[in-house]
Amino acid sequence: MFFGGVPLAFGLIHFFAFVFFPKSRENLHYAIFTVSIAAFIFANFYGRFLVDAPFQKAVEVYGRSSTEIALTLIIWRFAVIATVLSA
Repeated sequence: MFFGGVPLAFGLIHFFAFVFFPKSRENLHYAIFTVSIAAFIFANFYGRFLVDAPFQKAVEVYGRSSTEIALTLIIWRFAVIATVLSA
């Protein structure tokens, strides 16, 4: 909980700093970065306890590591798209 909460808290702080000071784009980029790290930590540690049928099927078919790679790529694509659109 701690390792996922700290990046999420920093992400929220920097997102609100961007909301109040929109000229400083660094806050938005750092917020996207830290929230994606928090999402990766959540998917990596807490996702193991989920009992979602499609997720469990993907783990059976492709293995755990490839599923984590797929989740990481989805998070990374979101961060890159959000950064490009914010510029």
